[in-house]
Amino acid sequence: AKVQDEAGHGLYLYSAAETLGCAREDIYQKMLDGRMKYSSIFNYPTLSWADIGVIGWLVDGAAIVNQVALCRTSYGPYARAMVKICKEESFHQRQGLKPAWH
Repeated sequence: AKVQDEAGHGLYLYSAAETLGCAREDIYQKMLDGRMKYSSIFNYPTLSWADIGVIGWLVDGAAIVNQVALCRTSYGPYARAMVKICKEESFHQRQGLKPAWH
């Protein structure tokens, strides 16, 4: 479910980028070619459930700190996407706290 949520976040952001005239395929290609950045946390293995808990707790917590201000941006499609993403990241953070501490 977490992977589905994260993929959904990408879809929200691709849709917002498309409203600015960016083609989704161009964005994909730029990421594959290394010309566009993405979160490096996805490059590390999760070897145990504890890893998943810590990622949910710390990484999603950091994402919320970085992204909550973006919910108030003046560009509507991006702001609406960020509101959805921040709500879901908040859930992931709370979900990750329990396995990280037990």
